[in-house]
Amino acid sequence: MDCAAEVFSFRRNDTDTLSTTPKTTAALKHTKKLRVSDIIVGLFREESQAKPGLHFLFEKTAGNKKSQYLVIVNAITSDLQRTKKFEADMNFLAESFDTGEGLHPFDFASVHENPVLRNLGGDSDIADRSFIELIVQKQFRSYSHLFGILEEKLETFRKNMDQI
Repeated sequence: MDCAAEVFSFRRNDTDTLSTTPKTTAALKHTKKLRVSDIIVGLFREESQAKPGLHFLFEKTAGNKKSQYLVIVNAITSDLQRTKKFEADMNFLAESFDTGEGLHPFDFASVHENPVLRNLGGDSDIADRSFIELIVQKQFRSYSHLFGILEEKLETFRKNMDQI
């Protein structure tokens, strides 16, 4: 069984909920829309292995434009040019799944490679001290941008819920 089927409740629409049985994975192939959450964060690298997942995400969320917030994250990127190309690719992909109602709105963020975080968890006291220094100096710029987007989406979601 697909791991995602164990964690999430997949819905065909707002009233018809699929159960999380082995049939869930097969049923997902036949759903027009996928509603996992009101805010979906997709973490992807700019590699060819990510393309099927990106296509699946845009395809299955295309019909939920007004009720879902989509955040695409270029995960662990190494340079600005690759990030810009990945963002352009995401805009092109969003255009290809336009159902005539306009593009699926999404926010884009990137998380840059951080050698301190990469070395964390090893046997080195230097890595632990570097991590503490990183936190004290608040050097998480790309993470701050991503979490700023998420805070904004959560606030919008809360306001929308209060109006119901």
